[in-house]
Amino acid sequence: MNRQTKRRLNKDPVERAEYFYDRQLAQKTLLMIYIPLLYMRKNYGFGKKRLGDMAEGCVDILGSILSKDISFDDISDTIFEETGVRVSRGGLDLDISKEVIDENKKGLRIRG
Repeated sequence: MNRQTKRRLNKDPVERAEYFYDRQLAQKTLLMIYIPLLYMRKNYGFGKKRLGDMAEGCVDILGSILSKDISFDDISDTIFEETGVRVSRGGLDLDISKEVIDENKKGLRIRG
């Protein structure tokens, strides 16, 4: 932050609050993208190409959420229907949906 920005923010407390809120939100968003990237790198050996694709995909999904094309519930429901995994405040629920059981009968393996 340069001197001019500091002076402007000191004069307007509303603008100051918005500036720091936006900055904190941006940092939290980046953190939520970097956590899975680090996990995929350490546990599965993903390299530059795959991690770059994953980061771009995360940003695209975030853009869709912000533009209200999809909701958090849409994402959560889709993941649950396709995999049987749901993340909640209490932790990870490994409930198995009917669709996952049907797919498993076709020879797919459920891991949890």
